[in-house]
Amino acid sequence: MSVLNFQCYSIAGHPIAISGGKELEIIENIPGFNVFAIAPTPCDLQIKFSEEVIPVDFTPFYTVDFGEGNYRCQLGKEGNDYRFSMVSTYQKQRYLSFSHSEGSTMVQLFLSEALRQTTTQEIADCIRFALWTAVGMLLAPLQAMSIHSSTIAYKGKAVLFLGESGTGKSTHTKLWLNNIENTHLLNDDSPFLAIENGTAMVYGSPWSGKTHCYHNVKLPIAGIVRLSQAPYNKIRRLSVLEAFGALQPSCPPGLSHDTFFTDRIVEMISTVLQSVPLYHLACLPDADAAKLSCETIFHQS
Repeated sequence: MSVLNFQCYSIAGHPIAISGGKELEIIENIPGFNVFAIAPTPCDLQIKFSEEVIPVDFTPFYTVDFGEGNYRCQLGKEGNDYRFSMVSTYQKQRYLSFSHSEGSTMVQLFLSEALRQTTTQEIADCIRFALWTAVGMLLAPLQAMSIHSSTIAYKGKAVLFLGESGTGKSTHTKLWLNNIENTHLLNDDSPFLAIENGTAMVYGSPWSGKTHCYHNVKLPIAGIVRLSQAPYNKIRRLSVLEAFGALQPSCPPGLSHDTFFTDRIVEMISTVLQSVPLYHLACLPDADAAKLSCETIFHQS
């Protein structure tokens, strides 16, 4: 049996130890992860690459296709164990699986020989997605979760733009970057929202979609905006009920199908709604839309 090494990463302010053999070399070369690497430190949260096969006899409560349909990922539960499986849709073979016991602070992750026989890039893509899921499960009980958002930093605070894929999140943040001075992109896909001492914060993360934007920093949240396309620019603040409906779809979809994780997500959303304004922006892809949202959130004239 090979000797396992480990590397510590800080995600949403929490140290997580990832242990493995050659897998660590692959992770070190995945864009963004080096930014979040920290010196070895005691870590309650652990992800271990295991040489033992993880069982996949479970009933999934969530299924999603990943990587342009090349992989089918399933998340489910068998007894007290959460199980995750990734299957290659073109090779018809299981590539990866992991197990996480309810209430534990560890995830055991197994890579199949079929995956190890593919390219380094394919292995990295699968590991990257599995780690995103595993980290989300470890952090939810600690009041932190990923949020599907393109997020900018301005005047020491963050603004999160929400919307389904293709609604213009990245386009709108680019309009801020091009038209509002001293604006910076924090993350373009999956920053982490965290509740700290009753306050909502947002962290950069190693997962930023196709945009290589990785910043190991945290910021308080000035506002959250759900976007929709329109032939005009109009913004309005949402009621509490509307705000819940605007934020919840951007929370981790797989975890939202499980009672335990749903309770944690609702707790976090409830805290966010107490102090962070949420808006709906119907807009054109133009500079005026960015200026309107900026002026509204930061009360500029």
